[in-house]
Amino acid sequence: MHIRINIPSWGWREVARGVVAIASGGRSHHFRKRLRLELQREAPGRIPRLVSSARYAVSLAARLCALEGQRVAVPGYVCPAVLTGLRAARVEPVAIDCLPASIRFDPEALACAIADEGIAGVLAANTYGFDQDFPLLAELGVPVIEDAAYQSGCTEAGSSRPCGTRGDVGVWSFNFKALTSVGGGVLFVPGETSIDRCGSAPSSIRETMRFFNYAARSIGRHHIPTSFPGAEAPRPGADRVARSVLSDIREAPMSELQAAVALAQWESRDRLAMIQMRNSSYLADAIARCDALTTLSCHDGQTRVHLFPVLVGSRDAPTARGSVQRARAHLHSRGIQTEAPYPMVWKSTMHLPNSHDLTTRMFLVPCNASLRKGEMRRISAALEEASQIITQEFRIEAQE
Repeated sequence: MHIRINIPSWGWREVARGVVAIASGGRSHHFRKRLRLELQREAPGRIPRLVSSARYAVSLAARLCALEGQRVAVPGYVCPAVLTGLRAARVEPVAIDCLPASIRFDPEALACAIADEGIAGVLAANTYGFDQDFPLLAELGVPVIEDAAYQSGCTEAGSSRPCGTRGDVGVWSFNFKALTSVGGGVLFVPGETSIDRCGSAPSSIRETMRFFNYAARSIGRHHIPTSFPGAEAPRPGADRVARSVLSDIREAPMSELQAAVALAQWESRDRLAMIQMRNSSYLADAIARCDALTTLSCHDGQTRVHLFPVLVGSRDAPTARGSVQRARAHLHSRGIQTEAPYPMVWKSTMHLPNSHDLTTRMFLVPCNASLRKGEMRRISAALEEASQIITQEFRIEAQE
């Protein structure tokens, strides 16, 4: 058995509704209307606009905040898809370094950039489901777009406030994040905002093929033969280059097929959240027992993640050369797929030491709701073994 990244936690409801949406040819608006009503009840005072992707939602958000042609701050460590969305709105993204071992903005660097570099807005990306510091961002005096792509269906820890509603506008994604459809996104705008009514869009051939692919994966789960794609051993730089190439934005409303599966996931969100938090705690507890491994400093113990970030060593306590690759190779030898971090897409990273540090010390392990307790124990055990190997290698290297 090979534990894979990105196995959808789908049941009969997702598959059945997807088939119904495909059979209707996308002409029905039934699932889109129901999903919109559910989201309106979840986020009173906000209007949810259902769109084809979170990238398109980011582009619409920038236009809504009158940021076209402006400079907008983004975290130095960020998904390249976010930049694709901003550039589609003719926005110039400006990279601001993160805090050490964190996806959060360095507040001093951000404040200086707003004061001195003509920054007109902030794209606050909650990468991997870890929050930015929204009370601090609210004091900056510029529009804030909350990119809560990883937090669809999530609420703020300790409150009932939905993630994605803490900025001037907010974005969700249903593309293999906390909730998984065959793509699609949501743009949350203030209730008094005037927006165009979203029309309907037929499902693309790509979405339909993706639906059947996801349905097959949800059934086969981690018993899919290793000869099928997705079980390859990690190779330095190979997946990093591939992930930096993104397709053009499809400027369209959410399709009925996307909405059908998203609605089924929405109705299961509490159950999925409990599983994800349980799985996250398994990995956090294991990493706490590891001398050579740690996780992001902004982890609060309540975060729902579908990919859990693991950091090797620290800037103050280095490990042996190539430790990240050896850790990933060890997990692969135990039948566990891992993923590389987002690539750095900036021309220069000299002013982004903390962000660059994440790309050199991080890898990601499966943590989504498709994983059971036995599989989480297996991943945890493999991480502890990898830590012991790294620690031993560093001792040998230090002696030489």
